Amino acid sequence: MALARTVRKAVAELLAAAQLGVGVSSACEHILHEVEAHLFLHPEHAGAQLDFRNAFNLVSRGVAKAVLTRAFPVVGPYL
Repeated sequence: MALARTVRKAVAELLAAAQLGVGVSSACEHILHEVEAHLFLHPEHAGAQLDFRNAFNLVSRGVAKAVLTRAFPVVGPYL
């Protein structure tokens, strides 16, 4: 937990444009408002909710470790 707190801000900054899971308060509410606003501005678009079963197993753990270690060297020994 202490390690997560150590890199939380850096991870949030690195992933800011692509995710709302790290360092974002009320992320679900934020997503809902963003989707509603988009659909209001683009009524010809549609929304879909997908549930990818076991999606994390589709990512190479070796590649994930390499990316994380390069971006946040402090976590390397713990991966």
